[in-house]
Amino acid sequence: MQALLPNTRLLDAIKPLRPFMDAEVFGLRRDWKVFSHVFKPVGLEFVQSAGFRSLSPIFESLRRTTDLFKPIFEDLRRHEEEARRVEDAGWLPHYTTPFELLDDPDLSTEAIAQILVAHYVDGWSQVRATFEAAVQDYDVDTAAKAAMIEALDSHQAGRFRSVVALLFNEIERVTRVEFHGGAPVQISSVHSLQEAAGSLEPSELAPSGMAGMRLFGRLVNHLYVTVKTSADVERLVVDPVPNRHAATHGLVIYGSAKNSLNTLIMADYVFQVVTVVKARQRQEAAA
Repeated sequence: MQALLPNTRLLDAIKPLRPFMDAEVFGLRRDWKVFSHVFKPVGLEFVQSAGFRSLSPIFESLRRTTDLFKPIFEDLRRHEEEARRVEDAGWLPHYTTPFELLDDPDLSTEAIAQILVAHYVDGWSQVRATFEAAVQDYDVDTAAKAAMIEALDSHQAGRFRSVVALLFNEIERVTRVEFHGGAPVQISSVHSLQEAAGSLEPSELAPSGMAGMRLFGRLVNHLYVTVKTSADVERLVVDPVPNRHAATHGLVIYGSAKNSLNTLIMADYVFQVVTVVKARQRQEAAA
């Protein structure tokens, strides 16, 4: 299961730069130590002094260190922009998202939406196959895997509301089984799941990078937020990513293909979190 976003394992990408970064930081510390002995803030006299001239290597070290990070920050900015544009068009960024078709920075939100509609309708067979391959890699029980296949069947048949209801229930059931030993605890806000997701590196999930961070943000700040006011309802009505409280209590009708697919994407993300956390636990137990 590979993300379609290129070069998004940014934490891993930084590792080759560490020797250069460490050298620059060492040089910066050395230069600052020298400078601190001669610094005398005395206006023009200081500007003309050796102390002021000793600032030059410090600034040069800062410049070189900053230059090392420029490509990484530019990569972050670009991928964040790609993910944001997809979400603005109504879909969550995912490894099934055709980012290669969205490279043109001049594409409008409406144009991006049209591309995504065509992709997820005309290309559904391949999209479904990608989801099904991911399901086989989940370290969750048979019932959870069956629920994902059932949800894919329902989406394909146009039963979009049933996808939302089924997967919200299944996410809570899996959370209860995996993080609470199956105990009948109240976990409608799934704090344990959110904490588990927050403990992982972005590169451990797909999509990685900024797209994955957006899914994490939705898990923490949207999916399980309680609806308290009419303003909350109005906000959720126009948001294509379903909210569990609004769906369960009939406050919002989630009956669109976007609602359904976004729920499939979030369920996929959650089951990946469970899978990676369990793998970590096995590694720690074996250590």
